[in-house]
Amino acid sequence: MYRIHEKEDMILLEEKEVNTSILYNIFYKNPYTTIYVVYNGSTDKLLGVITLGDFRRNQLKGAELINKKFTRVEVGCEEEAIKVLKERPDILSIPIVDHNSSLIKEYITYNDNKTEYLVSLNIIREIIEESIFWNSHYKKVIFIVEEGFRDILLEYPKSQIFSVSTFTIEMFSKQKDSYFCDFSFEGMKVREIFYKKYNLEYITWNYTNLKEAEKILQDRTKMYDKIGIVPTYRNLLYENIKHCSAIIYKLDLKQFSWNKEYNCYEYLGKLEEEIECIFS
Repeated sequence: MYRIHEKEDMILLEEKEVNTSILYNIFYKNPYTTIYVVYNGSTDKLLGVITLGDFRRNQLKGAELINKKFTRVEVGCEEEAIKVLKERPDILSIPIVDHNSSLIKEYITYNDNKTEYLVSLNIIREIIEESIFWNSHYKKVIFIVEEGFRDILLEYPKSQIFSVSTFTIEMFSKQKDSYFCDFSFEGMKVREIFYKKYNLEYITWNYTNLKEAEKILQDRTKMYDKIGIVPTYRNLLYENIKHCSAIIYKLDLKQFSWNKEYNCYEYLGKLEEEIECIFS
């Protein structure tokens, strides 16, 4: 399926207006949009396009930011744009231009079968508790959550929540004392660029439900014969993995201690025999 956007519904920037902060803010709100870059002093003459993929490659690999070798279709040949969108699922949009390369409208791929991401309060609490424990050697454990989950963090005084921008992420990168736990789906793909760019420690949670998490865990355990599980008191992880083919050893979370000399955790409890992998 496809939709048509007229020029007033599209995002246009002059080349001189393009910068990291403005791109962050645009893609944060809509990671699937296409930004159309026009020549300086022009209102519609198309220079190039920027997608989230272009932004990621620019920030992480130093690639050219503005894509000037993009697919475009002249007005009157819209059937060609529809054909390209059907045959190339990797292309999100096709700009329609006149003979002077002035932007008229865009055809965009449209999917009305969006996945609803639902994470229960118990899972959120489980992740918060484990994240605080495993990262106690950091001064700050920073949680980025959906609006409806913010009150939960009041239960955990050691955690902090921030409205994250490129400025705050860059600030944390200089301090090197923070760990990010990101389960806010809005803008997650954009924030991940800067976690990687600034070499920050982070985890993202984007499983749709426990069944999906269970399948991922079951698939991973097929590679091992003996594994350790670190359940918190709710035992959600343990309940979802205990039927795998491997031999499972239940480990005590409180028996793990941070070893500053080796920069890792070590298990101080008793193990009946050597295990190959630990799941948390």
